[in-house]
Parts: sequence; C-alpha cells; structure tokens
Amino acid sequence: MRNDLVVRQLLPDLKQKKVLEVGCGICSFCNEAAPYVSEIYAIDIENKMQYIKKHPNLIFKMMDAVKLEFRPMTFDTVVYYNTVGHLERVIGESIDESLRVLRDDGKIIICSSMAYDRAVLDKLVTPYLQKLGLDVKITMYQSMKIVVASKKKRLTINYKEMKEKGLIKGA
Repeated sequence: MRNDLVVRQLLPDLKQKKVLEVGCGICSFCNEAAPYVSEIYAIDIENKMQYIKKHPNLIFKMMDAVKLEFRPMTFDTVVYYNTVGHLERVIGESIDESLRVLRDDGKIIICSSMAYDRAVLDKLVTPYLQKLGLDVKITMYQSMKIVVASKKKRLTINYKEMKEKGLIKGA
C-alpha cells in the first residue's frame, strides 16, 4: 500500500492539524503526512530517528504508548498506522492515553493493512471505542482498513474500569 495514497485519503483529518502518531515504526506515515499538518509528533518505544526525514513539522520522541508525556487535550488527531497488533497487550491503556491527549472534538484514526493488526482491531479496538460511546466509522481504502473514532465529549470511564466491570474482555 502506498502511504501517500492513505495520507491523501485522510487529509480532511490531518491538514493543518496537530497530530500524534503512536508506534511510528519505520516512520512511513509521519514522513508522508508532515508536509500537510501543522505539527506531527511520531512516537515509538525504540529510537527510530534513522527513519525520520528532515521536516520542520515532524518531531520524533522515544516514548511508551501507555505513558504519553503530553498534556491533556494537546492533539487534534491521533494516528495508529499498522501498529495495533504490536500493542495488543496494552491497546486499551494506549487508547486511553490517546484519548487523554486528544482534544474533545478530536479523532483517533487507526489504519491497518496487515491481517494480525486487523484481528486486534476487530476483536478489541473497535468494540472498545464503540463501548466508550465514540462515533466509529469503518471504511476500506484499497487494502487498508481505516477506523475513525470521533471524540464528541469528555469521557468518564476507561479501559481498566470497563474490564473490571466485565464490560469488555481484554487481551
């Protein structure tokens, strides 16, 4: 899948926005999105600086996806690009952290072209986002499954609480 095509498909939710990419891996998404956004922070638990293209809007930070070092309501959009499978054991906590740093009118975008990612997306992530009361839209773009979850209000429950109440089954 060509990353530039996916970025163009997502432009309405990226253009001139402050964006966070969680688990940036080899930085294919953030490198492609950087010219369109006001700022994009790419984070990964490992140092990925060798993959970052030099762009004034692109900032890489080594960071844990469940302990984001950003203030609440910092970002307009949070993106997970072919990464939810790598985060399966902590995906609920990672989503909670993403929601914490997402503005009240922001969106989480999860893109997946890999079978394992899609399994985690279908089994854990999408049901969790729906149970939180987010407006969830699922589309296919070529071989990429795209889930866009819109945050319309401040949330009062999180993954750990839902799991304890038996509302969801965790990984």
